[in-house]
Amino acid sequence: MPFASSSLGKLHTEETKIKIESLTGKYHSEETKQKMTESRKGKIFSDKTKQKLSELRLGKDSPFLGLTHSEETKLKMSESLGSKVEVINIETNETIIYPSNYKAAKAIGCSESTIRYCLKKNKFYKNKYTFNKSN
Repeated sequence: MPFASSSLGKLHTEETKIKIESLTGKYHSEETKQKMTESRKGKIFSDKTKQKLSELRLGKDSPFLGLTHSEETKLKMSESLGSKVEVINIETNETIIYPSNYKAAKAIGCSESTIRYCLKKNKFYKNKYTFNKSN
């Protein structure tokens, strides 16, 4: 029995069945994908639309569930998202630029919050290191 907004009970013609079958396994070209991406950039959704999208996702697992990023991908994300930190060893006058506070902290053996504190207060760490934000 057919219902409004449902294709239940609808019979496709042979011509339509052939068209549907011919689309199986077809993918968008890179150019088309790029155009689709560009058309969505900067789009601002209303609160009502955001709520509807949120409700659609309820109870569904993330498509990334159980997967992990490769080390190369993690590094790329860190470099693009993190703010670079310049670590200067004042004893040796050596300067190393790290892609994030976390990486800098790990390299010199302190916490990330220590790096943030030293940057904010313009303080030395262990009278050996000084830090600068780098672009």
